[in-house]
Amino acid sequence: MDDDWRTPRWLVRAAERIIGGPFGCDLCATAWSAQAPEWITREQNSLQQEWSNWGRCWCNPPWTVASMRAFAWKAIDEAHRGATVALLMPTWARYGWYQALKRNGRFHDVIGTVVFSKADGTSIKINYGFGNTQFLTLICLGPGVVKRSNGDPIIKPKKIRCHG
Repeated sequence: MDDDWRTPRWLVRAAERIIGGPFGCDLCATAWSAQAPEWITREQNSLQQEWSNWGRCWCNPPWTVASMRAFAWKAIDEAHRGATVALLMPTWARYGWYQALKRNGRFHDVIGTVVFSKADGTSIKINYGFGNTQFLTLICLGPGVVKRSNGDPIIKPKKIRCHG
């Protein structure tokens, strides 16, 4: 599965506002998709890095159950070590690791269509329309984050049309 997606900037900006500043590192990125001045590629393996070195971290991990599980547990561990992590994940509440995130973080539902860009010019839509079974949640963990809480939803801004 190709998982080199660029998260839309409006969603990353919303996450930065929630955690109180810009991200120091994108934990799952390429030069093309990075949302922070520093990033960690798949080959560099962010699961083997110490995230607190960057303070605030953005993480939109690969969307497989195994990857989500690994990043969930790593995010919890790194938050206990002092990292602030904004973790974008599908809402997969049936998994134990997702429930562990609920006990250790603050959840923000993402409302509205999210279009992830791909390097080849195509895109992937998530959170769109009636009957869509894939919903997104931003999970914040780390110092100063109220555990076991829900924050305000993140709502996609509406486009403003200007008429000349």
